[in-house]
Amino acid sequence: SPERQDYRVPAPKVDPLSDQERLFRLRFGERVRALRREQGLNQDELAHRAGLHRSHIGLIENARRDAQLSTIYRLAVALELTPAQLLDIPHDL
Repeated sequence: SPERQDYRVPAPKVDPLSDQERLFRLRFGERVRALRREQGLNQDELAHRAGLHRSHIGLIENARRDAQLSTIYRLAVALELTPAQLLDIPHDL
């Protein structure tokens, strides 16, 4: 019988996060948490306002997930900020 060819495309290699990227993710999560707490919101309330799942908020706040642009926008609106204000993170990266 003829050999079957494998037409699957190999998954691209994902580079590990640099230290600066890890620090940015950490600082962004800290900022979301601080802003949420300043407004007296718990994760469930912020998630509801932003149309996200509570666990997604927790993953972002704990620097375990990158936020997509659409998520940043939703979080900003839910916190009554502009995306630029939400991303106002100290520049010690």
